[in-house]
Amino acid sequence: TDITVNWTASSGATGYRLDVSTESDFETGGGANYSVDFEGATETNGSYAGYTGTLGGKQWYTTNSLIGTTASDWKNGARSARMRGYGTSAMTMIEDIAEGLGTLSFSYRRYGTDAQVDWVAEYSTNGGANWTQIGSSFTAPASDVVQSFSEVVNVSGNVRVRIKRATETGTSNARLNIDDIVMTPVAVPSYVSGYENLAVAGTSQSVTGLSEATTYYFRVRAEGDGGCP
Repeated sequence: TDITVNWTASSGATGYRLDVSTESDFETGGGANYSVDFEGATETNGSYAGYTGTLGGKQWYTTNSLIGTTASDWKNGARSARMRGYGTSAMTMIEDIAEGLGTLSFSYRRYGTDAQVDWVAEYSTNGGANWTQIGSSFTAPASDVVQSFSEVVNVSGNVRVRIKRATETGTSNARLNIDDIVMTPVAVPSYVSGYENLAVAGTSQSVTGLSEATTYYFRVRAEGDGGCP
């Protein structure tokens, strides 16, 4: 948990700057994105009936929604989600992402020439017991212009997302296609507290407060009259 870092002196250096990070590139960490593009081999639900399946490696439950493949379905690839537009239309994650939710984004467009209705994206941090709206509700325009939904959430811990009708009424087709859902994890600082750009006069520095179960990376930069090269 404690270590002393030593390095060879650099000719002409007036001091050094030490970084200690949990990331090899010394950038902000947080894990990988979670994405759903509906192109997986098993992502082939063709029914509006209630359906439980795996999308992008996580479990979802859909109702009055399916995976569309027809010429009238807008899609980036071979498939996209088709939301029917009924009051009960929804796509709901029933499995959490453990790394939190930094941002949520997806693309959408009307199906064919259907009239459009309002939709909303929400997140839950307690297994779906309660939901919080993400950004504003959205409605696709009466055109074939693809729209983008992108919002910052920044919620830590276990989290899941759903996309549903904002106004939970109606049984008329007002179909909407959604594709390329991307959820980024919450960014977490990768630097060990107290060891980011730490000024060191000599060629040795004690580093404390580390964890035996974590891999750390050390970087030392020589500092001259003009700063660090």
